[in-house]
Amino acid sequence: SNIVADVIIGLTGYVPRLLAGKGLFIASGIIDERYEETREAIVRSGFVIKNALERDGWHCIVGERA
Repeated sequence: SNIVADVIIGLTGYVPRLLAGKGLFIASGIIDERYEETREAIVRSGFVIKNALERDGWHCIVGERA
């Protein structure tokens, strides 16, 4: 997804059910101010953060289903 943090956070409860095995959830388009909140929501939903990237104040988080 490459959408605003509020939508990504809202999706975190649904995404694990849609993935097979240890599927990946890749979320991007996250601004600096919302990064930690978004990362925490992804982890709370049962993902392990595999990678996190930042460029010019925009973040991408790659989570793997635990």
